[in-house]
Amino acid sequence: MPMRKLLVAILVNMLLTAVLLEVGLQLINLVSKKVLQPPTTWEEYFLRSYMETGTLVYAGIHQPHPTRGWSMKPSANSATSPDIHYTTNRQGYRALYDFANKPDKYQVLIVGDSYTFGDDIDDQYTWPHLLQQQNAKLNVFNMGGTGYGTDQMLITLQEEISAYKPDLVIAAFIGNDLYRATLPFRDYKKPRFLLSRSGELYLTNTPVGNIPEVINEIVDKGSFSYSPIQTINLFNILTHQLTPVQQPACNCACGQLNTAIFLKMQQLTSVHNAEFLMIYLPRGIEIHKSEGTSDGEIFFEHYRTEHPGNYLNPRRQFLDATFEKVRGHYHKNETTLLSQLVMQKIASLKSWQCKQDRNAECKPAIANP
Repeated sequence: MPMRKLLVAILVNMLLTAVLLEVGLQLINLVSKKVLQPPTTWEEYFLRSYMETGTLVYAGIHQPHPTRGWSMKPSANSATSPDIHYTTNRQGYRALYDFANKPDKYQVLIVGDSYTFGDDIDDQYTWPHLLQQQNAKLNVFNMGGTGYGTDQMLITLQEEISAYKPDLVIAAFIGNDLYRATLPFRDYKKPRFLLSRSGELYLTNTPVGNIPEVINEIVDKGSFSYSPIQTINLFNILTHQLTPVQQPACNCACGQLNTAIFLKMQQLTSVHNAEFLMIYLPRGIEIHKSEGTSDGEIFFEHYRTEHPGNYLNPRRQFLDATFEKVRGHYHKNETTLLSQLVMQKIASLKSWQCKQDRNAECKPAIANP
């Protein structure tokens, strides 16, 4: 066969292959409304989600934040079903009341992820809201953020602790949050702490831009270019170094980073004359079967062994509970139990006892990290 005919045959075959691949990918897109379910990278997830919904993260109540990556809009309302409403206060946090300092109350500042924010549950059933109902002497500030890692929790605490003067800081986390702290991008571009050779934290990947700036940054780097031609998207996904969606185990470097992050939270809390409570939130198989220990629980148990302080792991109480437990985000039964356990823990703290005694000389027993 003449060389020219051979080349033409090769090109025709390549074209037909590309067409067949494109048809197959478009059919997948038509059936599932998504290509390569689930998305293989967070950049892909963000671009696809934003193009389809025009909103950031979800529920239409989020906005970019220069240091945290994303936060909630003040005084926003949204709903994902007739039974699940999302309300933010004037400070831009999920609460049915505006935050205000009340020195005569026992003030509790909570940082956390979607389990504290309250994904998939109505405003009135988030565990910080139920904690507020446990005792009239409490003043609870729920500063949990959906999708947050431990790094975004630390930044939130750094930016808000001076304004709210808490008696107690609670950091509540799930195992995934440890891995999230290693990422430069998740639901959106996010901050990233790195460790110096001396073990000090320093912040990178900020300031986080607005949505058009982040989209341009992704495209300008040549890392991803979303297109209705799914073959192009497939090529980009396979050939570029993006932020993977899949979650590997929290390795040694991840553990060192998160140890530094939690130590920083403890130190910051101590400087502001408050106590610190670290809570591990078990979920999924952890609250259904007693066998096995997850990366998150292993980290939690190791950390509290090495660093004196206040800790709560409610896994045993969840396992013993007789109500039907969910596999995903907590529902009313789980948040009710958790709020009761947290209140019991608070009642055992020196800072709570001192506040109730109204003893001006009584200081909380703050651990030295």
